[in-house]
Amino acid sequence: SGAARAFRALEAHGVRAGLWPMIGDDEGRWASSATLSAYTAYVDAVTSGLVEQGVPPREIAFDLEPPFLAAKAASHGAVAGPVRTAMRLRGAFAEAHASLARTVERLGAEVEISCAAVPLVLLDGHDRGAPFYQSLLGTPVDGVAFGAVSIMAYTSMLEGWSRGLLDRRASLGVLGECARLAKARYGARASLSLGTVGTGAFHDEPIYRDPRELAEDVAMARAFGVDDLTLFDLGGVVRRAPAEAWLDAFTTDAAAPTSLPRRVALGSAFLRGFGRFLGRP
Repeated sequence: SGAARAFRALEAHGVRAGLWPMIGDDEGRWASSATLSAYTAYVDAVTSGLVEQGVPPREIAFDLEPPFLAAKAASHGAVAGPVRTAMRLRGAFAEAHASLARTVERLGAEVEISCAAVPLVLLDGHDRGAPFYQSLLGTPVDGVAFGAVSIMAYTSMLEGWSRGLLDRRASLGVLGECARLAKARYGARASLSLGTVGTGAFHDEPIYRDPRELAEDVAMARAFGVDDLTLFDLGGVVRRAPAEAWLDAFTTDAAAPTSLPRRVALGSAFLRGFGRFLGRP
């Protein structure tokens, strides 16, 4: 298959190859309470095929996000549809959490399993009962044995989709808060996904202005203790040549502030309190 050929070519050049599976957009694209059965079946099928062809993946990354159409609608300002979807996701959360935990435990016996997750999961408390934001998004993270949890802290999207609420400095501050909370919550498993260099699934995501912004993001993440970083995405790096400028920015050792804008810290505290209040058992 094409995947097997790609894996062989990468391995031949010493590149560690992993899977970042996605199902069809009409099926929901990402893993969530609404899509987990189809998503897991796809992961199993692709993984089995690669194993049979002698090129097992080194890592499988579960992309935990709400279903594609609801997420796209929310990113463009819709409210009613995404709220209805969130209610359905919350109702199916307990079963999905148990199923995902079993799947990760099973696959994790053979391969490293990580996940990408939405920043709101960091604001959940540790009280008994379903975590408010994780259940609302349909994305079980806590209590699942992921080897790494990569929070998608895309500053270009935070700024571009905030409709003026967050400027570049405040968006950078949100990234710092994500790094701080991820480190506190997940310890050595904490990771951050940075971006974006090029557009993604929606084809209109706000992107970095230049490599300098990526360098600032890397420095901020490291200043708050997170060194395991993922860059979204390679396609954007290639299209926005020279690629070396982006790769150099991604490996920067620049200094970053270790304090956050006041409105970022206050907003984070408010959202944590809001989630804990509404999510109490």
